[in-house]
Amino acid sequence: MNEMTDNFKTPNILYSKEVDAYLSSFNEPKSKVFSIIKNEWDNNGFIPVEELTKRVFANLMEESENSIVDAKKNDIVSMLIDSSVKKDELTGFYSKKICPLLTGLADLYAKSTGHSVIRVDGDFSNMGGTNEYFKSELQKQDNRGKRQYDGFKETDTLVSVVSAVTFMTYKETVDQHNIDSKTPTAFLYAVRAGGDEIRFIITGLNKDQTDRCMIDAEKRIDDLLANGSLQTHDNPKDEKRPGFGLSLADIDLNNVKDPSLVSTIIDAKIASKKLIQSVPNLLKKAQVEPENAEKLAKYASTITSDFNKSLAKELKTQGLSEQEIQKEVIARDKAFAIKKNFALNNPTPNVPNNPYASKPLAFIRTVSDNKLYDDFLKLSSKENTQVGIKYGENDLFVDRYDALKNNLDTYIKQFGITSKKDIALIHRASHEVRNIDPSTGVKMRAEMIEDAQRFVKDAEKINKKHGLNNENKIKATHIEFTNLAGVNNISHEHGDALLKDYAKVIKSVLNETGMKDFSHAIYSEGGGKFKILLPETYETLNEKGEKVLKHISEKDVLEIGKKISEKTEKDINSVNLVEYFEKKGLSTDFSAVSDEKMKAVLSNPDAKISDIPNPKRDFEKGIKACVNVADIRGDKDVSLQLDELTNTAEAERRAERDNQMKKRDAAKLTSEKIRSMVTNKKVILAPPGRKDYKYILKQTGKSR
Repeated sequence: MNEMTDNFKTPNILYSKEVDAYLSSFNEPKSKVFSIIKNEWDNNGFIPVEELTKRVFANLMEESENSIVDAKKNDIVSMLIDSSVKKDELTGFYSKKICPLLTGLADLYAKSTGHSVIRVDGDFSNMGGTNEYFKSELQKQDNRGKRQYDGFKETDTLVSVVSAVTFMTYKETVDQHNIDSKTPTAFLYAVRAGGDEIRFIITGLNKDQTDRCMIDAEKRIDDLLANGSLQTHDNPKDEKRPGFGLSLADIDLNNVKDPSLVSTIIDAKIASKKLIQSVPNLLKKAQVEPENAEKLAKYASTITSDFNKSLAKELKTQGLSEQEIQKEVIARDKAFAIKKNFALNNPTPNVPNNPYASKPLAFIRTVSDNKLYDDFLKLSSKENTQVGIKYGENDLFVDRYDALKNNLDTYIKQFGITSKKDIALIHRASHEVRNIDPSTGVKMRAEMIEDAQRFVKDAEKINKKHGLNNENKIKATHIEFTNLAGVNNISHEHGDALLKDYAKVIKSVLNETGMKDFSHAIYSEGGGKFKILLPETYETLNEKGEKVLKHISEKDVLEIGKKISEKTEKDINSVNLVEYFEKKGLSTDFSAVSDEKMKAVLSNPDAKISDIPNPKRDFEKGIKACVNVADIRGDKDVSLQLDELTNTAEAERRAERDNQMKKRDAAKLTSEKIRSMVTNKKVILAPPGRKDYKYILKQTGKSR
């Protein structure tokens, strides 16, 4: 049965496109592949994606008369699949690459087996403010004041530790359940779903068990942050939500009829949870800032109404009636009131003789130096090994994946594998090795470092081969698409849709400017930041098939940046906002959006992407592509040079934003001054139709 006659239809599940692509990728009828997967699930439960993939391949491979050849086939596939398993360096969780497929398969498992599958999402709050807090603490300790700090390393350590605490809390329950049941029926899979997001997929536990885990995890995190004095620093986005935190929300996928609502429900739950967590933080902040105590206490006392509004939105997304919503709001409000009243009456954290009080840096260093979470980090069962690739003499500036395919052809001949079906399956397995960011469809940072190191060496080979007196270097272009946070205020799925289009803009510009050969050298660094690596000189084939040298100048690279900015304006900013998301198959029901400025924009049917407000800066709207270029040389550490380019770009962005803020504040001050003078009758406004001046000074008669 071929694909055309295969009547299998992927159910209505989360990430159905990713799951459908996975089932189709084995070049066999989807019904046959799903039958293998379902059999594995029935016998072994929800197993890791990489192990499931190996078993599908093993079932599809043809048996030959030579058992050694059959073993070699499976060895090659296992090597490729194991090499594809990427773990996030910061948390030890699965990397973002696997998140959509893992979540989609988990939902398919729930729907096809009837077993409970709990999805837990965690959202870190105020990472930007925490970076700034650590930055200021570092600068205080620098007596000479000559170094520049950013606080990123300290915040990363905090994210790692809080992730570990949360994971271990759930893992304790999963392990105990498996001990009690005599057989391992419960499983826990952890994913770094984004820069400020983590996700757990849990099978074998019911929602009551995971809810208890959530309460325990939140208590442990509160105690941890209280120890480190990390609950009261400023939040530049929302002064009502100070400090650092992790908000958790869960949902049983088996109980959700409409998968499109899952993210909306979870986002709404997290919004409510953040309000709950803000009360004790505000009260603690009032203690350390007595001059602001009255204002902060007022914020804390009025959060109940904000919580009720947020909760009503959350419940509305679940399809409850108005009567059911009201009943649930009253019940949950009582629980919130108890927690809030406890915080009001017990504002001081119970940390007796805390050696880290007001010493967040000492706390972070102790946590890091003591390696308290070694056991957690060891849970990353496999090293991030890469398949060994030998590059040929002519493999200069090529995609690593293309070189891998050449290596595989050598292995296939060497081991005597002749079955066309098996050869196709082996090449299909090689796709797993590609370290592709699912949000953008391009490579991630780990591959960028490896490629940059190789490309610099390739530049040296080109120079020697052709007797060129050039430096051994390549060009790196840093592109930042601003205001991703504004789009994420709708939902992270809407943000991911834009991220994919950012990558498409870069690819299309490379094609238009004759750089198609390097469309594989685009890398996503998260947060709307990308890099392109380009050689200064490379070999290519002309129209006659002859090998010729081509050069890429500084002017060429700057022209690429210019075209990316222009294309962003044309293909993204100028598009109708609602129509854009409808074409992406995303929800245009924005009732759960909590940001008031965003709600006002979304309520306008004529709004464009360029109207999306920036939640951090009221003078910025829409999407802007900012571009910086630098040389990456072979005589210096490549990774450090790429980081320097990022730091330079971010410093320029900050300076530009500071300048815009000064202009805005100056204009605001001038406007307020004029209004005051008009009110006090010190000036008379210019009459209608007079455009040569704005107002007339009474005292002097001079026009201004």
